[in-house]
Amino acid sequence: MEKQEKFSLPSGATENPAFRELLEQISNTREMRLLAGNLIPELIRLWAVSGTGAGMARSTFRKSVAAAAGGSIRNAMLDEQGLAQAPELHTLAGDPGFARRASAQAGEMAGSVLAVLTKTAGVIESLDVNVKKELIETIIRDLSTGKSATLITSCLRAVNDIHKNEPGFLARVLAPEFEKWLRNMDFGELKEVLESSTPGISTLVQMINTTLWKYPAKVISLVVLLPSFINIALDAIAQTAGSFNEKGTPDMVADVLLSVLKETDARAVARLINEQAEMIRGFHVGCALIGEPGSPQLPNDLSTVLDAVFKGINRDVLWKARGALADLKSQASCALTDVLADNPDILTGILASNSAVHNARIRAISHRLSTLEGFVPEAITGAMGHSLAGLDVQEGASIINSAAALLTRLLDARPEEIKDKAKALVDALDLYGVSQLMETTGAVVGQALRPLARAVVPGLARGLFSALTAEDDEFEDTAEAARKTLADLLK
Repeated sequence: MEKQEKFSLPSGATENPAFRELLEQISNTREMRLLAGNLIPELIRLWAVSGTGAGMARSTFRKSVAAAAGGSIRNAMLDEQGLAQAPELHTLAGDPGFARRASAQAGEMAGSVLAVLTKTAGVIESLDVNVKKELIETIIRDLSTGKSATLITSCLRAVNDIHKNEPGFLARVLAPEFEKWLRNMDFGELKEVLESSTPGISTLVQMINTTLWKYPAKVISLVVLLPSFINIALDAIAQTAGSFNEKGTPDMVADVLLSVLKETDARAVARLINEQAEMIRGFHVGCALIGEPGSPQLPNDLSTVLDAVFKGINRDVLWKARGALADLKSQASCALTDVLADNPDILTGILASNSAVHNARIRAISHRLSTLEGFVPEAITGAMGHSLAGLDVQEGASIINSAAALLTRLLDARPEEIKDKAKALVDALDLYGVSQLMETTGAVVGQALRPLARAVVPGLARGLFSALTAEDDEFEDTAEAARKTLADLLK
């Protein structure tokens, strides 16, 4: 016969005085006395009448003993004076001794529960796989009785009835308690806890990582779990979308999605946009108010933060990473191109559907311009004039000036290199092919574009040639050289 392993209670249940005192305090409360005074005699009575095949004498003896014991226990537990002197269960929470003893036993009690669960899991682990399957199936079947769903449904119905009767019920009931909580909550202490916890949490994270990397195989095992989780999520989403598409007709799918759109609270969206816009405006004004005159605060603070960030960056690694990222992007693009080459139907489909994509964009732009054209002319011209008046042309000119100065400086500093690059580009071009392209383009679309050219080119030519007229300025020498070149060309 297989020897059964005995499982003993934790020492706190039999030897720990604090544990016994904890049980005594709980059992001496009014609620526990009432429970014991009614429950224990009933259990004794059930014991007296449960004996079978014991004979008349033994049955009578049991009933006599049960009646005496039950009555004695009932009288002791339900004594009016004792009940009046017994504390109520909830008052124990205010007893520092009870709280201390309960806290001291919490860890041991939790350890006992874990010990039971550990031993149970060990027994289940040693079972045959078919027994395991049967056991788990039984547990799930017993748990899935529908009672939890019934309970949740009943609670939801009750909440729905309350909401229909009084929509602000929860707000009315919770408002006083929330105000008490808010009044008694010291957010300064919370902030101090978070601030003081930062070094500790950082040290904890460092310890976890240091310990984990003592076992690299376990770290790798944890990391390789990520694809599994991602695959599970992707498969679940794909299955859900697939079921939606298989079970639903196009009109049903459209109706469902449009219902979601129509039931979206447009006024709430508008309020959100308004509040976000006001927040941005307030932030902009606030930065100007708390900063020095003519110097908003945001650039100063942002410059300080970015300066600290940049000073801590490893430049060499950053430039290498930037180049590596560009190379990786190129490799990914090449891989995509190779796959498209192996699947020409997808590639041709992309090319063939480009027109539909562009047509949709063209229609949207056309509709917008047509709508603007239909507005009152004064409104459009006024709005565009206001926009034009606010345009900072000085900054635009500064951009052009700076770009011109930089390009001129580059040309002056590296003239030979730029000349070599330009020559290398021209040498690499198929000049005959480019010439043929222009010739073919002229032959194919030249005649069709002639009316457009007749409408556009004369005005452009007059504007360009008028720039070559003789004038007394610093550019007259170059203008005269251009006139001479043009005259030689027209001879």
